[in-house]
Amino acid sequence: MAISLRVTPQEQILIENYANVHGISVSETLRRAFFEMIEDEIDLEYCLKSIADYESTGKAYTLDELDTEFDRK
Repeated sequence: MAISLRVTPQEQILIENYANVHGISVSETLRRAFFEMIEDEIDLEYCLKSIADYESTGKAYTLDELDTEFDRK
């Protein structure tokens, strides 16, 4: 799937320079940035929900408890 993106000449230079410094294509640069933004928003939602849960219940969990609950050990 191809997606078109309009940027200013200055933005294009910035994107191309970033891609070159990191040895990746412009497409990969934009893909990574886009998915990182989505992951950050999801993380923020989980964080805010966790804070609200803590404020309403007063219950906090240790990392060991979370690992056990989610079978990560």
